[in-house]
Amino acid sequence: MTISSVKQSMAPQRPAKKAAAQAQAEVAGDNVQISGSAPKACGAQLAQQGNAAAEQCAGNGAGPGAAALRTPLRMILIGPPGSGKGTQARLINQFFKAPHISTGDLLRQEVKQGTELGKQAQVYMQAGKLVPDEIMLKMVDNKLAGEESFILDGFPRSKAQAEHLDQTLAKLGKPLTAVANLMVDDEIVVKRLKERGRQDDTEEIIRERLKVYHEQTEPVTGHYQLQTLLEPVEAEGSVPQVGYNVITQINSRLRPQGC
Repeated sequence: MTISSVKQSMAPQRPAKKAAAQAQAEVAGDNVQISGSAPKACGAQLAQQGNAAAEQCAGNGAGPGAAALRTPLRMILIGPPGSGKGTQARLINQFFKAPHISTGDLLRQEVKQGTELGKQAQVYMQAGKLVPDEIMLKMVDNKLAGEESFILDGFPRSKAQAEHLDQTLAKLGKPLTAVANLMVDDEIVVKRLKERGRQDDTEEIIRERLKVYHEQTEPVTGHYQLQTLLEPVEAEGSVPQVGYNVITQINSRLRPQGC
């Protein structure tokens, strides 16, 4: 086997396109109908339907029963800027009731509360510098220690951070459920972010952020692919359509066999 073929086999693959009858969707407002088994629902409706399905599954005695349905969700959302990680995290939270942990929000919270780590981070922030990994990793470790389930958004951003997270979760006895890789073409990302109209969303800055993502964060997907945790998700559709794709793929890892 050649080196190039090995690299190709290790690269995260986009899921195959669904048949037309399954992939066509009608979008109206925040609702979506995907032909076949996909529900027409917004995030709150998805949550109601998911709870009802879980109760029915447990009542039927399928698989190991109700205990397996309460398996904590511990997942990571990976994707380029503009892929909708924060938005999808909120939808997943509505369905699985797992806390959404954004490293940006976590940093701001520590600073606001005046914790020791927050004070250390503020020195770098006020100087316009990036907060060192050493501080960010301690913040994430402290947060994860107090959560049974979680949706990590914006972390890990590098293979070194991913390896650190592996060690932390192993010590805590909290194995990951899955890592959802939100895949969006660069040109769509540029278009999305430019349309937001923010002052710092110039095409030059957006493409630089994408370059950093491809060089530093994208290799993390290979790390989790080796652990059979990676769930590739096409994220170029509407918000509810992508949300449905993520939720159904993650739910298939949590539900009892046969449900």
